[in-house]
Amino acid sequence: DDIRAMKKKVLDEFGTIDILINNAGVGPGKSPEGKDCLGPPLTNITYEDWERLFGINVFGMVKMTTELYDIFAAK
Repeated sequence: DDIRAMKKKVLDEFGTIDILINNAGVGPGKSPEGKDCLGPPLTNITYEDWERLFGINVFGMVKMTTELYDIFAAK
């Protein structure tokens, strides 16, 4: 899992993690350059788009926070 690998790498290099900033997210559309953006009006967003958005924007944050919780709880 990428999150566990990141945690191990940071702990191996720095010994601890003092802060977590969950600053990643995407929108439901793509710009002409292929980058994520706000995209179409709310009524035109597909269910698959919503699943992708929540998978990254909500569940990604939950997974990261949950994985690092033991470190912060011990401080």
